[in-house]
This record gives sequence, C-alpha cells and structure tokens, in this order.
Amino acid sequence: VPGEPVVLDTVEGDVVHGERDAAGRVQLTRWDPEADADVWKHRLGGGRAGSGADVWVALLGDRVLVQDAEGSQLRSLEHGEELAEADAGVLPVAALAEDATLGVDLSEAGTFPVVVSDGDGSERLRLEGWFAGPMTIDPRTPAVLVRSEEGTLAGHDVRDGTALWTRPREEGSSTWSGMPDTPLAQVGHRLVLAGPDGGIEVLDVRDGTLLWSSEDLAVWAQGAISDGRSVVVPGVRGDPGSEDARPVLVALDLRDGTEVWSVPLAAPAFAVHAVGGLLVVEGEAGVVALRP
Repeated sequence: VPGEPVVLDTVEGDVVHGERDAAGRVQLTRWDPEADADVWKHRLGGGRAGSGADVWVALLGDRVLVQDAEGSQLRSLEHGEELAEADAGVLPVAALAEDATLGVDLSEAGTFPVVVSDGDGSERLRLEGWFAGPMTIDPRTPAVLVRSEEGTLAGHDVRDGTALWTRPREEGSSTWSGMPDTPLAQVGHRLVLAGPDGGIEVLDVRDGTLLWSSEDLAVWAQGAISDGRSVVVPGVRGDPGSEDARPVLVALDLRDGTEVWSVPLAAPAFAVHAVGGLLVVEGEAGVVALRP
C-alpha cells in the first residue's frame, strides 16, 4: 500500500486503512479481502488533511473519526461519506461490564468529554479531557483513562469517576503521538504503555503502580495486541539511531515482561493487528502480514 500509513484497523472481516501521500493528502479505504475489492474509497482534500498537518484517524462504533489541526469530522463506516454535525453525539468506544458503554461525546466543541453509560442508557459519569485509550479495552477495566490539555494522563474509577492516579507529562518527553505514556493495550488490571523514555511500561490501572518495564525495547507503536497471556508489540532493539538498531516484532509475558518470542522486521513498525489468523504489521516498510 503506497504512502505513509495513518490508520489500519479491521471491522466485520474488512480492513479499513488510510495513507498520506507526498502532498499531504489522506486517502481512506474500506477493503473486502475475500472479494479483493474496495467497499469504498475517499480522499480527504482541500483544507482538511490536505496541508500535511498531523492527522489522527480512529474507528468509533459505526463511524470513522478524523482529527487534524483544523478540527474533526465524522464519516460513515458503512459507506465512507462525511456525516452532518447533527449526527454527532456520544459515540461508543468500548463495551464495559454489566452492559455499560464507554463513549466519547463529539457534540461539544473543544475536547470531547468521556462518557460512561449504564445498560439502560442513563449517563453514569462524564469526564472532561481527551479519551486516552487504549482502543482495545478490557470490559472488566476498573478505570477509564483521560488526558488533560497539559498532557497529564489520569485513571478514573469506572464506577463513579473518582480520580485514582495521575502521571504528569515529563518535560521534553514524547512518543509517536506527541504525548508521553501512550496506552497501547489493557488486559485485566494490566495497562501497557509506551513510556516517556520510549520503552514499554506496564502499570496496575487500579492505582498507577509500575509492575514492570522493558528498557531495551524502543517503541513508537500506536497499539498492541494480546492473547491474555502476552502482549505483542513492534519495537527496536538497541539504539534506534545507530547502525546496530534491530527492528523487531516481539511478544512479552504480561506477568513480568519476559520475552516469549521475537521476529526481525525489515524496518521500524508503528502498529500490529490480528487479521484472519495473521499478524498484520504496518510501518516504514509498508504493510506486512506474518503467520503466528
């Protein structure tokens, strides 16, 4: 797939991917792998994502959220067309225990409040700030993650919104997203982060305690996947700026960070997805499929 990867995700057996070309334009595509055909394809041009500014794309429920320096827009996941502002509202992000739902309210200007709704549709709690992820959330999670405009990452009790812990942004720290402590995946109470120094850190999401870290693996991933026992994430062994740097896809034991297996990659990667029994990796070498 030509161009710089912006998003790669799966829905109902299809693959939704987006790439940015040399002129800064982003093309979004929903592809049916069985038919080897595009369900829809749309290029974001003009002022939106056409200036080469950073673009963030995410699948939220039945919609695609596109954010850049000029604001946000919603597109239908079914046909790819842009939706009117009247169609905005609380978009579901993840299912929680006891039929509750975690969502993001797109109807308000500025930051999008994080909303937890009970099974009957009533609003349980509302938290100001940006939804911090991860995009794959364990339904049993005891905490909801929110990031402030200053970059502070905070865990709030999913039952009543009480602040459980905070991690202020360290001066000069940054990850792929421009923010430290990028959540990659969560399994039970274990939260996997790309830490402020570029390595993997695993926290207890209940109180923010550091459980273990992997300092010899530099990570700029947008996300990770897990089978419940290990976490799979792309990274770089050694100094990323040296000739000895070795891009890898690695599986680490969630209990203590012990390496389960690793596979060399041709170039650094940003994300990994499980698609049809394959591990699909996106990065500087494009999109590559590996058989686990």
